[in-house]
Amino acid sequence: MPKSIHIIKKNFKGLTKVERDKQAKDLYSELNEWGSKKFDNKRG
Repeated sequence: MPKSIHIIKKNFKGLTKVERDKQAKDLYSELNEWGSKKFDNKRG
């Protein structure tokens, strides 16, 4: 059974611009997972 990870906006509060850009390029980063979940909730 997959492990559920709760990702919130606070996870990204202390990141620098370089770190955020690096996560934005990675398709499997927490930032992209959070963005896709937020988008799905708005559609839904």
